[in-house]
Amino acid sequence: MLKSKKFVLPMMIVCALALLVAVPAEASDLSVGYVNMQEIAQSHPAIVEAEQNLQQQAGEMQQDMQADMQDLDQEEDAEEMQQIQQSYQQQMQELEAQQEQALEDEVMPDLESAREDLGIDVIVIDEAVVSGGEDVTDDVLNFFEESDDIDDVEQPEGQDVLDTMP
Repeated sequence: MLKSKKFVLPMMIVCALALLVAVPAEASDLSVGYVNMQEIAQSHPAIVEAEQNLQQQAGEMQQDMQADMQDLDQEEDAEEMQQIQQSYQQQMQELEAQQEQALEDEVMPDLESAREDLGIDVIVIDEAVVSGGEDVTDDVLNFFEESDDIDDVEQPEGQDVLDTMP
């Protein structure tokens, strides 16, 4: 499974800090919005499609692994079976990492576009807000739904893990 929150949360914190440094406005003029990243991650078209693709590929990898181990004896070939399982686990982790990078490359510009469209200086995650700011989660989600600029995520070029499996 894609751990959307795992990569989006640090990404948003870094972007928020970068924007704080980059924004030439005084602190009193700074408009801050915050978003629920879990809702954003569950609703962004690229993340939704990537999650579906990842689940499909994981299922195919599971079937391939079972086929590779079908003729092996659990007692006699235990070491070989363990190596096959580890290989598939590593390939799945690589696939997840590639997918996360592709999503980061896709989602961050979309969040930046939403921020600009909403006229907000900084967007941070809601978990980082102690007081103040404006919840713009619904506004960002509406921007994603209405925007023609948001495309589906593309698979990283030359990175089809299923083609490289034994």
